Amino acid sequence: GSLPLKHESRYYEWFYADLEAGVHYLPFKSDLSDLVDQLKWAEQHPVEAQAIADRARQYAQEHLAPNKIFCYYFQALEAYAARQKGTPTVTEDMVKVQPTAAAPSCACESEDSESKEVDISYPLVQLNSKNIARLLGEERKVVVVASYSSFCNKSSSFLPKFLKAARAFAAKKAPVLFALAEGLTNRYPAPYDFCNYKSQPRVLVLPSGRETEKVEVMDDFLTVFNIVKFVSNHVAGEFRPSVPEDLPEVMSQAVPADNSKPVKVVVGNTFDSIVFDKEKDVLLEIYAPWCGHCKNLKPLYEEFARLASLSPTASKSLVVAKMDGTENTTRHKAFSWSSYPTILFVRAGSHTPIPFSGPRTIRGFYDFVVKHASHPIDIAGVPPPEVDVFSGPTAATVVNSSNFDAIVNGKKDVLLEVYAPWCGHCKRLQPEYELFAKAAVKSPTAQAHLVVAKMDGTETRLSNPDFKVTGFPTIWFIKKGSGKPIRHTGGRSARDLLKFVQEHATSKIDVELPPEEPPKPLSQAVPTDNSGPVKVIV
Repeated sequence: GSLPLKHESRYYEWFYADLEAGVHYLPFKSDLSDLVDQLKWAEQHPVEAQAIADRARQYAQEHLAPNKIFCYYFQALEAYAARQKGTPTVTEDMVKVQPTAAAPSCACESEDSESKEVDISYPLVQLNSKNIARLLGEERKVVVVASYSSFCNKSSSFLPKFLKAARAFAAKKAPVLFALAEGLTNRYPAPYDFCNYKSQPRVLVLPSGRETEKVEVMDDFLTVFNIVKFVSNHVAGEFRPSVPEDLPEVMSQAVPADNSKPVKVVVGNTFDSIVFDKEKDVLLEIYAPWCGHCKNLKPLYEEFARLASLSPTASKSLVVAKMDGTENTTRHKAFSWSSYPTILFVRAGSHTPIPFSGPRTIRGFYDFVVKHASHPIDIAGVPPPEVDVFSGPTAATVVNSSNFDAIVNGKKDVLLEVYAPWCGHCKRLQPEYELFAKAAVKSPTAQAHLVVAKMDGTETRLSNPDFKVTGFPTIWFIKKGSGKPIRHTGGRSARDLLKFVQEHATSKIDVELPPEEPPKPLSQAVPTDNSGPVKVIV
């Protein structure tokens, strides 16, 4: 949509005229001779510059609503079309957008659309953080929301499909409100925070605008057919449209001309041929170019791939690959990702991915691959395994799926740590948690009223949504009889754990801990020669 709004277009002026120099943007001279000076000013006045950016963003959110933008686009494209030579190509997936009603916020002179009897060309309502409570709070019919991002490639290809589905229901006069929620630049407050963007475009259904606690999320590919099928479950049969089934769109970068490096590059159009290799297992990293974790992982992943390529066994039975998850997609529902990096293992001939678990180290990749490989492999040069600090005797009660309910719903308060054996933070917490557990065993009040427990989160997955683990370690306190966890967010020393327990315990608990050792000073080596005019202190 940017093409018709270039500076040479008179329609650009409609936007530009509403903006104030120094309020919404930094003004430059037409020849840009003062560009550097203005940028230096912004660098020297970060608070003022940020305020200008914030005001511009606020203006865009409040004034550049889709109906206004589409109205400008329509007239601008109409003007460009008048200068076009030849006949343009028109395809079935193109949607005619009528100019919207004239309003104080709209600079064009469109015919009042409300005077028309039927107009279902754009049956969508735009939600923002200020109008959502009013629009949905008054709505008693089914509401369908598309949560998307203006900066997401997948959202760009998804929104036309959502529009087609909305038009299909509008043609049936279905009692359904279709709405758009740009959830990245808008931040929707509770109870409407389900509209906020979560790394992928989503379709959400509410039985009515008021019933925000009953939101359902579509768990399927974002096609017109799937959207219609999902929404049809919430309306009477007479309002259910019939649309042809459409295959999920595959987004793909160009196939690389050279793919001879140890880490093979996968794109949307080569996904099936590489990942579903009948002869070789595949270790696939799905990354994002902007992801900091992915950047940190890159040298380790490439080194593991290099070592695997030198192995007589691994080179014949294993492919180490990567795919940019922001630019490529697949039609296979089992392969979905909502965070980066996502690492999956696919056995030879299988279409079912195994999510990676373990430390993101060369040794971690090796141990994981060996565990799941279709054929025995051996890779030279892999570092030896680290000492397992969790394997020894423990004073904490070990929790797994078989005894979880009995412990959490028992007659005592529970302090529960969920850890991962490969997690560095968990390893650093281990001695402090064990110290607290041992001290609790010796305390009469703790023995009577508290269970100190720990659970390997990589081996035990809990189905209860209240106990959702989003990172390691996770420490919860569960009051007896409540069944609801209270997340610990403070320090991780034994004394911090004791303070957390005492704040939430249903009975008084006293635990005697050893005296704290004074912190050891951190020091460089004492310099052998300190005779210079500037003395070195360590």
